[in-house]
Amino acid sequence: MQKVRVARVLRETPDIVSIDLVAADGQSLPAAAAGSHIDVLIGSNSVEGNPLIVRQYSLCQAPDETDCFRIAVKREPLSRGGSQWMHESLGEGDELEIGEPRDNFPLSDKADFHVLVAGGIGITPMLSMAQHLHAKGAPFRLEYFVRSIEHAAFASALQNAPFRDHVRFHTGVAPDALEGFANELFGSPSSADAHLYICGPAPFMELVERVTKTAWPDGTVHTEYFGAAAGHKAGDGQFVVRLARSDRELVVPAGVPVIEVLEAAGVSVDTSCRQGACGTCLLNVLDGVPDHRDGFLLPHEKQEGRCMIACVSRSLSPVLVLDV
Repeated sequence: MQKVRVARVLRETPDIVSIDLVAADGQSLPAAAAGSHIDVLIGSNSVEGNPLIVRQYSLCQAPDETDCFRIAVKREPLSRGGSQWMHESLGEGDELEIGEPRDNFPLSDKADFHVLVAGGIGITPMLSMAQHLHAKGAPFRLEYFVRSIEHAAFASALQNAPFRDHVRFHTGVAPDALEGFANELFGSPSSADAHLYICGPAPFMELVERVTKTAWPDGTVHTEYFGAAAGHKAGDGQFVVRLARSDRELVVPAGVPVIEVLEAAGVSVDTSCRQGACGTCLLNVLDGVPDHRDGFLLPHEKQEGRCMIACVSRSLSPVLVLDV
């Protein structure tokens, strides 16, 4: 972890602030590719004495902004202490600890055109991507869906950017009209080598994924979930995990994370975010079909089914054999 200092806090919308972080020792920060995110070790002000927690935030800065990391934090109504603490307790001059940038949402070097699709706070990685693509002279367009322009983070920056002609705001699209609208925009790729990137609330992302599923070639649609994917899935019920190293079998009840069952049985597994975003609790799968609900594994890793993120993912098979 690296210590950083809060250089600036700026209110972007009524419920989103952007935060600029600089190295506390005055040294340079690590290089970060477009689409990267960082772990941030933060405190919770909900209950005094709570342990520090880890949250993940996408980096938003341009490629020439090498002296700071910029993140944006939306205050969630049902905050478990993370976004609430960032909004209420963090100020300029405060120090935090962060992890190295990780790029689980990279721009494809094979694409001849990039379509960036942001829903709400999902604009954070897209802003960095747009700035990097513009700097390289790569063709792209950014489609930004948001409740209203007042709730659009970085609206002014995008409206005044040198690439503003490549940005379209879609405000107040009714939920029942969204799928038809998305089908018009993303129902087919503009070229055989176009790639599409989606980030935003899980229902929004799942809708765009559904619209693009049949028309876009495999490997050309990329997603970045904040934490675990939402929605009912086939693996919501009870299943069994078999621990290959000890030949023990543990029942995982409906609604109980695998990691909690392992911990209750005295099995030690490293964890951090417990939201399916950081990858700390990754376990190898020897047999069975994982039901991936994380935002960490890449699409081909999920398809191969050889590993899983134990804090959020479940099983589509009655038994899941883990290398534990």
